[in-house]
Amino acid sequence: MGLEISTAGDVYSYGIILLEMVMGRCPTDGPFVGRLNLCGLVGGPRIGAWSCVERLTELGLRCAADSPGDRRAIGRVSMVVGVGLFGQSAGVLGLGRGRTSLMVQAGNKYSGMFAYCLPADPSGTGFLDFGPGAATMAAVAVKEARQTPMLTYKGPRYYYVGMTGIKVGGHLLPISRSVFSAAGMIVDSGTVITRLPPLAYRQLRLAFAKDMAALGYQKAPGWFEMLDTCFNLTGLQGIVLLPTVSLVFQGGASLDMDATGILYVANVSHACLAFAANNRNSDMAVIGSTQQKTYSFMYDIGKKVVGFTPGAC
Repeated sequence: MGLEISTAGDVYSYGIILLEMVMGRCPTDGPFVGRLNLCGLVGGPRIGAWSCVERLTELGLRCAADSPGDRRAIGRVSMVVGVGLFGQSAGVLGLGRGRTSLMVQAGNKYSGMFAYCLPADPSGTGFLDFGPGAATMAAVAVKEARQTPMLTYKGPRYYYVGMTGIKVGGHLLPISRSVFSAAGMIVDSGTVITRLPPLAYRQLRLAFAKDMAALGYQKAPGWFEMLDTCFNLTGLQGIVLLPTVSLVFQGGASLDMDATGILYVANVSHACLAFAANNRNSDMAVIGSTQQKTYSFMYDIGKKVVGFTPGAC
């Protein structure tokens, strides 16, 4: 009462509604006494393996922040809800391991196999194959030794893999394998930017920034909250040389990223390392769609393997 009307108040109300939907409780319910409220019941915001409900929870917490200055701008709220975090989502097709997934419901028809390739840019052509087409990709992955076990014991919904290390410029970074095993990792085409445990991300950021400086690139301010290692490419012509970045998995399989999977180019003055740190080392790590570009990713649920083949689209 008596406070100035503002969009920050509308955003707060929207956040509370989202949290009510997720939790099935109202702020006036009996259990909320003292300083306990909806936000405290849910817990602090986290970035990790997001399901639809987790995305709504994260948005609700950010909108319902105590300080108006910490709340999301109304335009950012509509962007996240309407067209995805980076404004390029057209829809969702469920291919996970949960009961509502297309692959689970039609698994017998397609032998529990599918493969896809995400092109380097929107003008390119990718593919999504089920059954025989995916089997062809699987054979190529086996030949090139680019398969890693699907860790089904980790849970029933996602495609879990065991990451063991990161290479920058061909050099393995000093990151203990326990950093990755403690957090766990999934492959998720619905997440744009790869999320890593903070300990792993810190080593990646330092090594990549060092190699970029050696190549003469100028640093730029961070962009879009999570991308903090950015470079100014203004005035550069032709091919832009980058340090190589590879993710190493159980069995020795290596995902040697295409250049479009290393940098997220917001504009020429903000080309950012396309990785971000989770809030905690225990948060689930995610291999996002940016790092999957130009690779065929093959999933064989029967044999419990994930394979990837470079240059497929």
